[in-house]
Amino acid sequence: MEGVSDNLAVLGILFDIIPCSVVELNTLVSELANIKNPQSKASISGLTLERFLPTDTDTFFSYSGSLTTPKCQEIVSWTVFKVKKKPITFFSSFNLNIYMTSWKG
Repeated sequence: MEGVSDNLAVLGILFDIIPCSVVELNTLVSELANIKNPQSKASISGLTLERFLPTDTDTFFSYSGSLTTPKCQEIVSWTVFKVKKKPITFFSSFNLNIYMTSWKG
């Protein structure tokens, strides 16, 4: 992957699901409606990535891999964090299928 100009960096955050309300996740997911195709962009003011990261960002898994959608190009540097006891009940009841239909071709 070295020297390739269209590489991607992906941060994966694994949460434990517990009952709670998370305003930041509601804000993030509500912006998904504005992303209609791969070229779409959405700007979310007041939302920072640090809010979703663990306190200890020195502990993570990192590996070179591919996109998870066809053509599955091997252009991704994956970084995966584990976050304990983060409230994301929101995702356990969220129907992502309504947003996925615009990505299927």
